[in-house]
Amino acid sequence: MPLLALTLLACAPKPQAPVPKTVQLPIGMNLAGIADWERGFPFRNLMWGSRKWLTRNATGESPWDTGKADQMPVDKDGYPIQAPFVPTGGGVPQVPFTILPSVRPTGRYLVRWKGDGQIDVGLAAKLVRQSPGQATIDITINKPGEDVVTLSLVRSNKANPIRDLTVVSEKEATVDLAKDPFLPEFLSFVKPFPVLRFMDWSGTNNSIQRHIADRKRPTAYTMIATGGDFDGTYGPKPSPLDFQLSGGVAWEVIANLCNRNRSDAWLCVAHRADDEYIREMARFFKTHLNPGRKVYLEFSNEIWNWQFAQAQWMLRDKAASDGAAAWGYQTWEKEDPKKPTGHPERIGWLFRRCFGIWEKEFTGADRKRLVRVITTQHSWLDVAERTTGVVMKHGGADAISPGGYFGPDGVAYKAWDAAGPSLTADRVMDDMFRVLEANTKPWTEDIGRLAKQHKLRFLVYEGGQHIQPEGQQEKSYNPALGAAQFSPRMEQAYLRN
Repeated sequence: MPLLALTLLACAPKPQAPVPKTVQLPIGMNLAGIADWERGFPFRNLMWGSRKWLTRNATGESPWDTGKADQMPVDKDGYPIQAPFVPTGGGVPQVPFTILPSVRPTGRYLVRWKGDGQIDVGLAAKLVRQSPGQATIDITINKPGEDVVTLSLVRSNKANPIRDLTVVSEKEATVDLAKDPFLPEFLSFVKPFPVLRFMDWSGTNNSIQRHIADRKRPTAYTMIATGGDFDGTYGPKPSPLDFQLSGGVAWEVIANLCNRNRSDAWLCVAHRADDEYIREMARFFKTHLNPGRKVYLEFSNEIWNWQFAQAQWMLRDKAASDGAAAWGYQTWEKEDPKKPTGHPERIGWLFRRCFGIWEKEFTGADRKRLVRVITTQHSWLDVAERTTGVVMKHGGADAISPGGYFGPDGVAYKAWDAAGPSLTADRVMDDMFRVLEANTKPWTEDIGRLAKQHKLRFLVYEGGQHIQPEGQQEKSYNPALGAAQFSPRMEQAYLRN
């Protein structure tokens, strides 16, 4: 069976040497989410990694963040339409500000914008000079990902507000950001990978995307993804600004990267997306990806994983319940009609609904460009079998894909606690090889048999070592876990995995 593994993006503090063009690895790569602290920040424009707006009192005396951003009028791209602004309901005038990525080198940067207004910067940034529509700033980074660079909209004329804001290195001032938004070192990093997975770029986990009108556009001020619980069942309901910023990186940027890098796109569809959203997404990527590029299609991410909002949503979604029930599956407990059951069957229906919409767009010769992927739990065979059974009975798929992680089990944690600070990297690796043989191997063989049964390709959507202290706590044995990351035996563990 063909095997494609996608591993997690691990970006080093310093860019690696460019990879020769002739080298292409037989694995794909997950791209880390966009955030101001992420070392693997991919864009020339620092604004694309800026946070959701924060606010402070325009009077000068103010806490760090007054929390009034959700009471701030903004345009379709998330830019404030006036600064300072008076919050909804009145109060002290507010100045919006954001935090820029602090993972680029120390140096001089150019801030440029359209409209009538003034900006200011602070903390790790210093304003050098400013004129209409542009400013020069110096950024000093001592601790990448930890230093704080602020940018404030001190004044923005409501009749002609600040918009199209960019922050780029002075050395890159002449680059056309619309055509070439990516940092050269990022392009060197992704060059060897024939498939790129955009789960984190798209803010898939806890996504609040639903309608096509809400999708992120390349003109948005930032490419971060905001998420949450859509209807506020388990926490505060997202604000209108949250909905505007959800969705992560714009589809245009994703297509640009895949076409430029000659990579296929592994796309995750937001769990709340309605039929129109899913249909328009299919049409967009069919049209905007080069004809030779494939789409690996996944519905959401780990929709069986109860830590994510999409899993909780799946249990209470009426469409999933009614759809699976219409196919003859039980979705509510007989003894308690309000208690959901049959989550593997619900998941199967959700996958097929998504696949079916895309199939109607990828017809004829384009059908070969669509790879419908059933992602499933590695260690819970019953869920994998039931979900796959539903999908294959009601329209089919092309591949099955478990995660490919390995990490400590209860036996290892007990031994590590006993060893405490005397634990060694070698002992950690001994336990990893034991776990690979005792747990990972039989789980993988089970999914492999399931793939063979249904004549599906076997892919791995994520994978790698998951060595961490129990409960992610501070443990006396933690230094050994860190040392194990650099053990020469780790390569063999990955190969065996």
